Amino acid sequence: MERLAELYGRKPVFFCWSGLVFVASTLCVLPGVMLPLGLFLALQGSGPSAAGRHHPIASLIIGDIYTFSPTCRVPGLQLSGVFGFAAIIAPMPWRFLVEACY
Repeated sequence: MERLAELYGRKPVFFCWSGLVFVASTLCVLPGVMLPLGLFLALQGSGPSAAGRHHPIASLIIGDIYTFSPTCRVPGLQLSGVFGFAAIIAPMPWRFLVEACY
């Protein structure tokens, strides 16, 4: 993934991989049969979240955006904010979508 980021730019690669995970997660909700669910879970597992591929690109983007002085503070604030959102707020709409489909 780092090679793709060097060739095409960090932000486009980051957004493409994030889009892949989003689409795969959305598709995991739709099927009522196990075979498509297994295929969509495999697609989701091949995305950037597998094996920690997302974190290095996010750290590089943070280093590109901010200058040296706030670089030490900002990743901690951003990562804790993203973790809070991802762990608490983001699962709520998916829960209601799953309950509506089943």
